[in-house]
Amino acid sequence: MPETIILPGGKQRILALAGQGSADDSGTLQPRVLPDYARAACRDLVLAEPAWISPQGTGALRAPGIARESHIAAWSAVADAVHAAGGRIALVITGRKRYQTAERRRLPLLEATEDGRFRLNPLAAWTAGMIEAYRTIHGLPAHPMAAQGYPSVGCRHCTDRVAPGEDARAGRWRGRGKAECGMHPRAAGPAE
Repeated sequence: MPETIILPGGKQRILALAGQGSADDSGTLQPRVLPDYARAACRDLVLAEPAWISPQGTGALRAPGIARESHIAAWSAVADAVHAAGGRIALVITGRKRYQTAERRRLPLLEATEDGRFRLNPLAAWTAGMIEAYRTIHGLPAHPMAAQGYPSVGCRHCTDRVAPGEDARAGRWRGRGKAECGMHPRAAGPAE
């Protein structure tokens, strides 16, 4: 599921970010995923179009999203673009789980970021089995790329197929010596 941002004021809006991209991208995160999967998985949410935001944060809101440029390397670009459009990010809701990486093992449910905002990790304590059970019980669609060898899907340039027997996140940033993209700013610590 795409990361979501809640913008305060008026009707709350959930913005499904397509995240990072490069100039040769077609404008979608993974063409086989959006928009049908996102709309089905988030059917009870107000869902904006996937957005592309410039690294400089100068992207302007326009249909179907925010102007896209060569590459988004970190969360600050997202925050700058939202601010430029007149919004303020109060809370970020993620789909991160403790079982996913060593860096996430101590992931709290609610944390403060270095820039003074909050990040909610409602699935932090969930296991892969719990997520699958919830999906089945509630009739949510399976991720369409999972059956194609992508058990963990991110941006096009950081997602690769996973071979049988490999860790589910082995296809993320393959060969680059990292497990995180930088989209989530460093946490200042658990929120008290």
